[in-house]
Formats: sequence, C-alpha cells, structure tokens
Amino acid sequence: MLKQKLFIFNFFLAAFFLGLLGFVSCQIDSETKTLEVNPSSISTNQTDKTAVPASYIKHYTQKVLTDDNGEKYVSEKSEGFAYVESEDKSDNPIETGTKFKELAKDYEGFTFDAGFQKEKTVYLYYKRSTVEYSFYKDENTFLTKVPGTYGLKCSKPEAYIDGKPVITWKTKVDGTTSSFPETFGSKDAVFYADKTGIGTKVRPTSAGDIVFADGSAATLSQVKSASGEIKDTYKAHAIAVIIFITYNTYSGDTNNGNKMIGVGIQSLNDSEPEYTMKSTYTRPYRYKDEDKAEYTETFYSITNCGHDDLNILKKIYGTADFNERWMAFYFAEEYGNKIKTYLPAIKETISEEFLSGWYLPSYRELALLLATNYYYHTLFQDACTTILGEGQYKPDNDKFWASPSKTFDDETDTPRAAFLDAKSVYTKLSASDKSQWDIATATDSTYQDIVHQVLPFRIFE
Repeated sequence: MLKQKLFIFNFFLAAFFLGLLGFVSCQIDSETKTLEVNPSSISTNQTDKTAVPASYIKHYTQKVLTDDNGEKYVSEKSEGFAYVESEDKSDNPIETGTKFKELAKDYEGFTFDAGFQKEKTVYLYYKRSTVEYSFYKDENTFLTKVPGTYGLKCSKPEAYIDGKPVITWKTKVDGTTSSFPETFGSKDAVFYADKTGIGTKVRPTSAGDIVFADGSAATLSQVKSASGEIKDTYKAHAIAVIIFITYNTYSGDTNNGNKMIGVGIQSLNDSEPEYTMKSTYTRPYRYKDEDKAEYTETFYSITNCGHDDLNILKKIYGTADFNERWMAFYFAEEYGNKIKTYLPAIKETISEEFLSGWYLPSYRELALLLATNYYYHTLFQDACTTILGEGQYKPDNDKFWASPSKTFDDETDTPRAAFLDAKSVYTKLSASDKSQWDIATATDSTYQDIVHQVLPFRIFE
C-alpha cells in the first residue's frame, strides 16, 4: 500500500515538473521568438485556413544568409527566417476558417508564402520577392533582362552594343550615369546603356583574362592577336591578369573554392621613372622593456589568403603609420591609387572599385604563382610579356614580398615579411618547407632596409 502511494505521489510530482517545464519552454519560445516549424515542411496540401479560433499571429520574413565562402543566399528552412512581430487578437479572436492569406501583412520586398496554426497561434511566413531588371540600349531597343531576389547580389548583365560590352548604366535615357546596385531592390527596375568598355567581355571569367581599368576584360589570346591601335589600347589600360578562378581562401586549394583572383600586372611596369612597386620593407619597429633590451615587432600569417592577413594585421596593430611600419603591405594595398597617379591612360578610365581591394599575397598564393613548372607561372609570364614587353618580369632575378608564415616563428627569426626567390621555387609548395623562403630579419644594430618587388593580388567578383 505504501509503495502504491509513493508511486502515485512520484507520478504526480513528475507530471507537475513536466508541466512546469512545458510552461517554461513556452515562455522561452515567446521571449526568444524562435520558429516552431520548418517553413519548407509545410505541405501544399495542408489547409490554408484556421482550424480553430486563434488569439495570436506571429510574422516571419526570409533572411539573407552567408555561407562559409562569404556568398549570400536564402533558405526555406527554419534558420532562414527571422521573427518580425506578433499580434494579440485575444480580445477579438480570429474565427475558424479564416484564410491565412487574409491575415498577412504587407512588408516591402516580401511576399506571403505560407502559414500554419498551432493551437491558438497562427504563424505566417514571407519569402523575399523575385524582381526583374530590364536593360535597354535606348528607349526602344531592348537588350536583356535579369531576374533576381530582393537583397541578393546583382551583377551587371551580359549586354553588348556593336560587339562591345556595356559597363555602365543609367536609370533614365537622358540621365546621368547611375551607380549600379550591388543587390536587387524590392521592385522591378529599368536601366539604359551608358558606356561600353575597352574589352570584349563585361567582366573577367577565366584564367588568363586581362582586366582593364574600366572593369571590362578580354582573353589573353584576344589581346595577343590584336594589332595596331586596339592592341595599344589594351596594353595601356590593362591592370591585372586573372590567375586563379576557383581559389579556396581557407585551404589554399585552387580547385574547390569560389574566389577568382588576379595579379596587378602593372606593378612590374618600370617605364615611368617616378612609378615603382619595389618596396623598401621598412626597418622593424623597435621598443625597449625595463631592462632596456630591444625587441622587434613581428607579424606571422596563419591563413592562405593575403586579404585575410591584411585585415588581421590592421586589427592587431591599427593603421597609424601603416605606410611606414608595414610598407610592403601598404604598397600592395595602394596599387590602384598608384597606377591612377602615375600611368596616364589608366588615370582617365579606372573604375572606382579598383582603387581598393588589393593586398600582399600569402605565402601560398605567391608560391603557386612563382612555381616555374606550374601552369599559373607560365600564364603570368605570358601575360607580362604581352602587356609589358620582354624583360619586365624577371623570375630569375627578382624576389617578391609575401605575408610571412607561422613556419618562421622560432627564437632567432623575427620577420616583418617573407620573400620568395622565384628561381628556387619549383614543385615544393608546402608551407612547412622553410628552405624555399628567405626571411626579412632584423639581426644587427643598423636595421638596414631590404628592397624587393611587390605583386599585388585582388579578389574579383
């Protein structure tokens, strides 16, 4: 009998706590506004109206998410929606049989997609709207149209006039050039052609493509086969050559990533007396401790992308005196501004976007480029000869700056950067093979400057 009473007592006690847990769980959901269902699992055969009277409505709109490669996307799963607001209808409950669509609100850029009911609460989900951008040569001549999703990336269309790519657009036929949107807006829009580009393509798409200052591109074979004024124009306005088209900035693999990377080819141009990209990697920054001992400030890379290194460097050390304390990094970053200042043809045509985004390559990126029996080196050498002429790129003599690897972190080495000797790089591309590298190290009291070539890299979208 006693055992039976204890069992009954424990049973009700457990039921009490489970009920309390359920109450707390409900409260937590109410406070954190989490989704209670996966929107993509709502069946199209499910009822589109309330089954019983409802007292509350919760609204959720679709978010823009970012994947591991930095790409934006949308999802129909629960994590793809964000809570917006709730409505309390307890004073005037929603009647049975009310269609969910009738309860939906208007949110700019969103379209009601689906709803479901759980007890007295109705959940409504809104997807991002699909819009359409139309592109015309003039008021009457249609060129192309591009569909897109509100808030996602919007790229310039593949549109051509007399065989030349359209590179700038305007929103009115007789208006001024408009800044092309980076993402799709909430409504359809119309654009009119403004200017055509120097190249044969709207943007670079393949390894070996030559990128011009206005953003257009041409294949290396097209540039090589051109003649006369056209070839002179190509050579004068070329700013980069695409080397990698599927680079993985995390692993350093060249085949399974999604980043297209080019090299600033005009960094090797020595035709202008006042223009140079040979950086004096400035004297290491020194400070003293209480015992008056001198130390050298050091930066070590742990990434496979120099763009990430640059961001880390600035975050750690700031940007004060950046041009003096981190000169090779600074030279690479300023490539766009330097060629605009010193190369006359580029000064007139360079797109604003190319004044930034350049960086000093990581050891991995530079080693892949300079390995003489790799396709990338052959491609780069061919492009240099085509654009700059024979002898501007000297892999047998030049040394090139790169972000230093953690490999060099030991008791004696205090590098401010590492540099690769192109002559010694063949197939050994492992970062752990220290013999491939020389290190800019402060080892004496004079702290003499070391001068090497900078090859700026850039990620092209």
